[in-house]
Amino acid sequence: MGKCLLQKNMENPWQFCKVYKQFTNTDDYSPSEAYWQWAENDWNNSKPHRFPLGRKANKPLYSLWNEKRLNYIEAHKTIYVPLYAKYGEQTDAYKKLNDIYIKYCCGDTNDKHKKPMALLDFDG
Repeated sequence: MGKCLLQKNMENPWQFCKVYKQFTNTDDYSPSEAYWQWAENDWNNSKPHRFPLGRKANKPLYSLWNEKRLNYIEAHKTIYVPLYAKYGEQTDAYKKLNDIYIKYCCGDTNDKHKKPMALLDFDG
């Protein structure tokens, strides 16, 4: 059975479920004790850590979620998207964005003042 960790934001579970080579046992690349110490140290931190090993860190070997090793795409689908959907709507930023959307983008389709809305993310 794996360890159970709780989160205070969505960024830290996403970042600290990533397993890097320096945090693995050499025989099977399973998470080492150093990994668990590193992950537990900041998983529950209320401050999100987008680059826990720095911007130039090597790519993780995999992400660990419910005792399963996931590649990047699997991890995005299994971890990031559900966390984003669950916690994104609870933020003040989402509420503000939703108010803007309702005010300026919705309503009467014949209203020529209504404009489409596009969202851009700094990750691409």
